[in-house]
Amino acid sequence: MKVPFLDLTLQHQPLRDEILAAWAATLDGNRFCLGRDVEEFEKAFAVACGANDSVGVDNGTSALHLVAQALGLGPGDDVIVPAFTFIASAWTATYVGARPVFADIDPAHYCVTADTIRAVLTPQTKAIVVVHLFGQPAPMAAILAIAAERGLKVIEDCAQAHLAQYRARPVGLLGDAGTFSFYPTKNLGGCGEGVAVARSAPATLAISSMVVPPWGLRRPAADRGRLGSHQAALGPPYRAPPQDRVAPSTGLSDQTGHLAISQRTSVEGEVVDAADAARIKRLLLLGGMTILWMAILYTLFPNFFNNVVMILGL
Repeated sequence: MKVPFLDLTLQHQPLRDEILAAWAATLDGNRFCLGRDVEEFEKAFAVACGANDSVGVDNGTSALHLVAQALGLGPGDDVIVPAFTFIASAWTATYVGARPVFADIDPAHYCVTADTIRAVLTPQTKAIVVVHLFGQPAPMAAILAIAAERGLKVIEDCAQAHLAQYRARPVGLLGDAGTFSFYPTKNLGGCGEGVAVARSAPATLAISSMVVPPWGLRRPAADRGRLGSHQAALGPPYRAPPQDRVAPSTGLSDQTGHLAISQRTSVEGEVVDAADAARIKRLLLLGGMTILWMAILYTLFPNFFNNVVMILGL
């Protein structure tokens, strides 16, 4: 039996009519780059996150890159990154010429901790990328204490933790900036790779100015391009730029913005408490290990297991 990499059919069924209607409205209105749908999505997502504002860009990697630029990271800087994450988290550093330094994770929650961060601090450390994974926030209080002590920037990668909260505060608003991905496999997916950067701080303005020049005209593609409708549908790749050039940090398309709004209304009721999620994962891990050991023991002592089955009448 061939198992597909991704099958969202069941999730799409109850939203299908709403999604197609939204997409048709965007198509009929000829709103393919930026436009009303993107503005509405940015406002709606900011409200959902408890932020003052958000900026839509083309993918999570772009968002991390833009944040690194906005925070002034560059060559000679060390950026602490979880050892267990997608490679884009490390690209936060490399795309601006900084060096990623990998920190271990807490095996119970799969996130970095204050202790694992402290173990890899260097005199050149300038920022920490905290990845909130599987909807479970990292222990931010202790992490922020280290950052305040050392004068470090904190970037929250919330690509898999939409609408999660840490001590009643939304993730993405605890550090200096937060990034969210809407890749189809994420907790809150869209039809493409749209991303919002949410933060109630001047960093949002800096990021916005990189995406949309103040005079409102499109800059040359080699500098900063915009996301077209066909790019949103296909999911544009994001390649590492030369360090002396700025990568195409592109804006969110109307289609992705409209679809993400539809998906957000569906996912809000499905956010699992972090502690419950951790308990579920531990139980699944325990069950898997138990089955594995039973298989090993059966291989080594088949007669013993056969006798047990006969005694129990199974």
